[in-house]
Amino acid sequence: MYVQAQISAIEARYRAELETWKLEATSGIRKDSVNRSRSTLKGRIAEQMAPLLPEFAFNPADARFIGSPVDYIIFDGLTDVADDKKKEIR
Repeated sequence: MYVQAQISAIEARYRAELETWKLEATSGIRKDSVNRSRSTLKGRIAEQMAPLLPEFAFNPADARFIGSPVDYIIFDGLTDVADDKKKEIR
C-alpha cells in the first residue's frame, strides 16, 4: 500500500511538471511560428519588390512574376515591341 501511494505521488508530480512544460513550450512554439510566418511574408514581399530596385538590370515592365519555383521570367525588350506596335496602330 505504501509503495502504491509513493508511485501515485510521483506520478502526480510528473503529470504536473508535464503540464507546466506543455504550457511553457506551447508559448515558445507559437512565438517561433509567428516569427517564421513574418519572415516568410517579408521574403514574399521582397520578391515582388525586386524589379523596383535600382540594381535590377531589366525594365520592370518586362518582368513577369511566376512565384514558385521561379520568381521571375524576363521578356527582355517586350515593352519595346509593344510600344512599336502601338506606334504602328496609330
